[in-house]
Amino acid sequence: MQFVIGLGSGRCGTASLAKLLDAQPNSAVYHEKGNPLPWRVNPALLRRHLGAVKGTTLDLCGDVAFFYMPYMQLIEEQLQPKYICLQRNRRDTVDSFIEWTEFRSPRRNHWQHHSGGDYTHTIHDQCFPKYDAESKRAALYMYYDEYYDMAQQWAQELPKRFRIFPMDALNTKLGVEAILGFAGVTDPRVLVGLRRNIGPRS
Repeated sequence: MQFVIGLGSGRCGTASLAKLLDAQPNSAVYHEKGNPLPWRVNPALLRRHLGAVKGTTLDLCGDVAFFYMPYMQLIEEQLQPKYICLQRNRRDTVDSFIEWTEFRSPRRNHWQHHSGGDYTHTIHDQCFPKYDAESKRAALYMYYDEYYDMAQQWAQELPKRFRIFPMDALNTKLGVEAILGFAGVTDPRVLVGLRRNIGPRS
């Protein structure tokens, strides 16, 4: 059995990636299975979380979620999976987050400390780091940079098992084949252009 962990900052195709992987023969790959993990690492929560997504007789199983990034060292100690990290253009990612959080009600700001006046506290506040920034947009740029700095470090440390793919790889046959090949799928269902969890304009 191959275990796979999908990553990405959010607003970068992770739901579509999970759908693609889950559509493969004898596979069970989820998108943000169960309650989200806090950015502040909690080993006990991670163990329970991974236990809920493990398969026993499947060719491929795993989970795709933005919140796994700070848990990479612990995941490595427990599983040594393949890691597929999606990356979208920096500005497009931040614009999509802004549109997504302004579109939903109540308004959200997971990247700055706030009193709950202009924004409403949600369970996802704990899942992101907080930044001393002048605006939510500025904090989002800082989050994006930190997230992909961490991703690049892991890609360098684990070149055979951690790979960063552009989000647009989901939209081409070659890109999808590369993702599935890296995941170890031997009889792939090449599904191009899957789109899930789309925002109001992105």
